[in-house]
Amino acid sequence: MKGWYKNIKKRNSKGVSINININKKQRDEFLTDAVKGIKPCEKTMEDLEKYIIEKYNATPYKLSVDKIKALKVNVILNYFKEVLNEAEESKFDLEKDDLIKQAKKYPAEKLGLDFRGYKLTGNEGDGDKNIIIEMERKSKYFSIENGNNDLLNDLIIYLGVSKKDIDKKSSRFIQYVYSLKEVERI
Repeated sequence: MKGWYKNIKKRNSKGVSINININKKQRDEFLTDAVKGIKPCEKTMEDLEKYIIEKYNATPYKLSVDKIKALKVNVILNYFKEVLNEAEESKFDLEKDDLIKQAKKYPAEKLGLDFRGYKLTGNEGDGDKNIIIEMERKSKYFSIENGNNDLLNDLIIYLGVSKKDIDKKSSRFIQYVYSLKEVERI
């Protein structure tokens, strides 16, 4: 999301460069204003799958076991963290490593996770590699391999947001409004 955080390098008293974030207020104002103009428009993952098949000629793609494991960890850490036992008094890095280990061990079936992959045929991405869309349907998580921002913004905007996302200014809402801003729709 370009343009919202301007980093200024400044030297502290010991001559070490530090970055200062100067636009948090501007970002917060933007999100507050965006809430006023955004209406719930959430679509299902089934809708998204139909959309990418129709618009981008996507075909089902078998995800590797390793790719599914990596997706599972991302989904659990971002959407189902409550199923993990967080260590209370450990250092952040140790706690993070412990949570990753727990997420790796946690059975996807217990959460009803449903992983899918799609290849955009006839569309080469970065470095002439095929564009792969990886998704988990329950959490509505998706990622794109070898794609570009135009594709990412299109899918984020198509998937939309719920009233709950808008009310809570969820990460999905933030992605949505920044995607709208990037394609100059707000």
